[in-house]
Amino acid sequence: MSRKIFLCIFLCMFTLIISGCSNGDNSSSSGEIESQQNINSKEIDLPESPTDESTSNTFVGFTDEEIESAKKVAETYYRDRLFKIIEMKFDLTNSIYKNYSSEYEESNLITFTVKIANSDNPPRQIALIRKDSDSSWEVLSEGY
Repeated sequence: MSRKIFLCIFLCMFTLIISGCSNGDNSSSSGEIESQQNINSKEIDLPESPTDESTSNTFVGFTDEEIESAKKVAETYYRDRLFKIIEMKFDLTNSIYKNYSSEYEESNLITFTVKIANSDNPPRQIALIRKDSDSSWEVLSEGY
């Protein structure tokens, strides 16, 4: 019985020694190679710079007047609900924008991130839409 245990321990140690020797210095270089490959693949995956032709027919942004008119609608929304706004930022990177951007034209969807006074919660988000550039903004959704 003790002979079987000794043989088992010996085989385990032998396996560890063999695997340790074969991966010794190569593990860091293979890790560096994998890391370099990841960096290279990220560089390859970067989108190409848009040309003037490709951007000429796409949405370029809101005017200051459009942002301000949407902001006034959002401020009224929060005032009617007795929220005191500390800060409201025009933000097309928040999650509420991502939730609705596929459903609405980007020129008719605007979102803000809003910090509320006396709240331990994360900033709120509000999305507003309009039918076209001549229409008024309306609240579509609001929350965290």
